[in-house]
Amino acid sequence: MRSVVVIVLLSVALVACGGGESAPAPQARKAPPRECVPSEGQPEQVTSAPSGTPSRVRLGPGMELERTPATIAAGRGGRRLVVSGVVTGQDCAPLAGATLYAWQTNAAGRYGPRRGGNDRCCYLHGAVRTDAKGRYVLDTVMPRGYDGGLAHIHMQAGHRDAGGLTTELVFGDGRVSVRRGDDGRLRAAFDIVLPRE
Repeated sequence: MRSVVVIVLLSVALVACGGGESAPAPQARKAPPRECVPSEGQPEQVTSAPSGTPSRVRLGPGMELERTPATIAAGRGGRRLVVSGVVTGQDCAPLAGATLYAWQTNAAGRYGPRRGGNDRCCYLHGAVRTDAKGRYVLDTVMPRGYDGGLAHIHMQAGHRDAGGLTTELVFGDGRVSVRRGDDGRLRAAFDIVLPRE
């Protein structure tokens, strides 16, 4: 009789708990994949900067110009500017090790010394590779526009897992805002989204 009571109690317990079958687990909803719009610019193949290139650089003489006291001095005048940002892919994920080249005019609106009626480039040039979080920093001066145009910094960015492009950080006309930091330097943020290859 005792065994019958135990069996009956076990049967009641199983029925009360759903008969021993587990209810189906609710299906986890997958978030839709994120999609970032590529930055405006011209698609371009970008040569990777050497490994060990830092994620922060002070722009100085480069490209056609040698680093001399005169070319360094020509790029130092004007208001100091720090440009920082993150390079991502179209999936919005930061790209570590992305290469970014930058070049610009100095505070007088010149790329470099004149030769044959044209500026040789550049008093202000530099290269960085983004850090583990896709970040970069450029220490420079506020450029001046030329021929009536807006001040701007040319940038070329690329990554082995994404395409490359040439774009511009344009100041004024409501495009990129500049604020004064606690250290007195001007600061601007400029994120870049690389297109898929």
